[in-house]
Amino acid sequence: MTDDPEPLGEETRAGALPAVILLPDQSQPPPPPAKKRGRHFGPRPVEDPRSAWLTTRCTPAFRATVLAAAAQAGMSLADFVHTRLGGKPSSRARRDPAADTVMLAKVLAQMGKAGSNLNQIAHRMNEYDFEGIPELLAMRAEHQAALAEHRDVCSAILKALGV
Repeated sequence: MTDDPEPLGEETRAGALPAVILLPDQSQPPPPPAKKRGRHFGPRPVEDPRSAWLTTRCTPAFRATVLAAAAQAGMSLADFVHTRLGGKPSSRARRDPAADTVMLAKVLAQMGKAGSNLNQIAHRMNEYDFEGIPELLAMRAEHQAALAEHRDVCSAILKALGV
């Protein structure tokens, strides 16, 4: 008795046997599946999905009044209704700030960059001894004045933004 398999005759197979059987490479983990996009895949991103409708009829004047109140509050009509009737804004509430509010926020961001530069200058200035050098003492005084002015401008912008 031998361990060699018996050769298959041509009458049992339609074609010749391959000399090498190629198997897939399993040394690497399979790539992750492509992420599906869109709202129809996976769970909803909020705990309380808006799936029910609330409709009502009103006069055009009343609708204009409600739309004006929503615009004054900086909200969409749906979020305004949720806030007024539900007592709190929806978890998805988007605020639509006025154009001047957006511009003030951009100016405040630029002021933050300038403040960073002022702080870096202060850090370098604190490395030196200013004893007896009037030019350096004058530079320090000018820098402190610039810092105070920067703080005043930033606090005025924050006050205008209501923060």
